Amino acid sequence: GDPPLVGSRCRTYLLEKSRITGQAPGERAYHCFYGVARGRTNSRLDLTQQRFTAKGDLATKSIEGVADPDRFAKTWDALRLVGVEDNERDAIADLLEVTLLLGDVDVEATSTEQGEGSSLLQDNASTKASQALGVNTEALGKALTERTVKARN
Repeated sequence: GDPPLVGSRCRTYLLEKSRITGQAPGERAYHCFYGVARGRTNSRLDLTQQRFTAKGDLATKSIEGVADPDRFAKTWDALRLVGVEDNERDAIADLLEVTLLLGDVDVEATSTEQGEGSSLLQDNASTKASQALGVNTEALGKALTERTVKARN
């Protein structure tokens, strides 16, 4: 089998909160999104169609001489090396994809006799996000627009 891990070194990175909701023109978002989209064979993502990445730098396909698919493969190999199983790596990739897909989902304000609220727009983005999550659009809409309060005794 693989040789055991006998040591490591960890660096601390600052992840900019502002990059969660967008990036400056000409910049890329988090590299993991590009790696999953360009390196995963069964990716659901088209970076040119995702609201979050479409406005950024899509022309750059490598960082420091390493192409996005190669960076993805190296990351996945490193995760395997430290004991992250195939199904766990797939779940990580699924979560990254769903994160981008949810960024395209829109809600609209609603007003009823009970008061103001919001509802999920039923469109291609909500359908794609729902399918990726394995739920119907009604369940996604409820999860994103209704508050659940759990009271304790």
